[in-house]
Amino acid sequence: MQKPKEEIRRAILQAAEDEFYKEGFRSSSMRRIAAKAGISPGNIYGYFSGKTELFQAVVCPAIEAVKEALRTPYRCQYQGVLREVARQIAETFRQHRIPVLILAYHADGSPYEGIDAVLSREIARRVYRELLPTLPSEMRSRLLAEMMGQALLKGMLEMFSAPREQEEMEQALEDQPAPFFQAPVWTDACQRWKAEYPVVLERHWQEDGQYANAYAFIDYLSRSLPEGALTVVSNGTCCVAGHQAHVIKKGTRFINNNGTASMGYGLPAAIGGCVAHGRKTTICLEGDGSIMMNLQELQTIITNRLPIKIFLINNQGYHSIRQTQNNLFANHSKIGIGPESGDLSFPDFSKLAPVFGYPYFSAHSNAEMKQAVQQALETDGPTFCEIFVSTTQVFEPKSSTKRLEDGSLFSPPLEDLAPFLPREELERN
Repeated sequence: MQKPKEEIRRAILQAAEDEFYKEGFRSSSMRRIAAKAGISPGNIYGYFSGKTELFQAVVCPAIEAVKEALRTPYRCQYQGVLREVARQIAETFRQHRIPVLILAYHADGSPYEGIDAVLSREIARRVYRELLPTLPSEMRSRLLAEMMGQALLKGMLEMFSAPREQEEMEQALEDQPAPFFQAPVWTDACQRWKAEYPVVLERHWQEDGQYANAYAFIDYLSRSLPEGALTVVSNGTCCVAGHQAHVIKKGTRFINNNGTASMGYGLPAAIGGCVAHGRKTTICLEGDGSIMMNLQELQTIITNRLPIKIFLINNQGYHSIRQTQNNLFANHSKIGIGPESGDLSFPDFSKLAPVFGYPYFSAHSNAEMKQAVQQALETDGPTFCEIFVSTTQVFEPKSSTKRLEDGSLFSPPLEDLAPFLPREELERN
């Protein structure tokens, strides 16, 4: 009986790891790797085009893990940063010991030759940014940071190069106290805040006779999805209300572009997510403004018969910009936000969607929203569902500039979000 392809691939990777570790990239042999994996030399090229691609498959997970460890924020004072950097790198090296040692000592002739110098520079940048500010000014130099980065990386590699020393390092790490909370202080606080300050409120479900509510919509849609669902969101309401109100179930994948929030992200990101996840049903949350940036991708979905359910939140324009203008300028200025500014308009999506070949559904109330969501989800293939929401709906909670009585503007700290709590209640939390 033939072995499954994935089992053969794992055998090849295991054999390649052993070969690269013992022989190095330059002296390694695809023929020997194939023999160790129990397949013919010709068969191995059905899985990897050559030695370089196979080498990348072995070492790239370790490279990404180290980079991720160096990107991880540390909740400690400056003087604890070096210890936490060392701890994170040691933990990563422990999980990827052989690939890390291959990169450090056996990568000559490969595209990753000299990668240890790159990693030491990354460590140096972290040290320079977070540790050196605590030192006397005469000691704050990039040269010192580079020396510390090189020393730390070299020391770690030497510790993990021998099994006995690796065991000593693991024992040393086990004896160290955990870097964060020793008790569930943080998780308990989060659970309490979720109970006291729920995102989706009763008033979000109250009908106004004209519009659905964005928070009620996100809540209902996410609860209607099965476990393991994939949702990709664009910017604005989709991103803000989306990540605030979306219910995460087991296996849920929720992909957003929070922070950068570039308009037009949703459609192409949903296409990529759908293909990467085996063309499984994918939910795409888009806005009427954002979708115009990549409208052509509607045809890409149809052409490739991708099962993407597009839910378009129509708030008649650029709602994030609208809220900022309303907050700071009241009725003095309306520019580039939608129909009320007189300089921005959008097509009728009830006519546009069918032109591309999408079954179209819409909702102007929470009751209609429930029905439209179910219809869109139950219809096979790609669908287009438009949810109309009010132009007066605000994001909450959100970072918001305050206008003081004298007309000046003040930006509160991140923990002080609108709608603003009484000062006593804020201090209590």
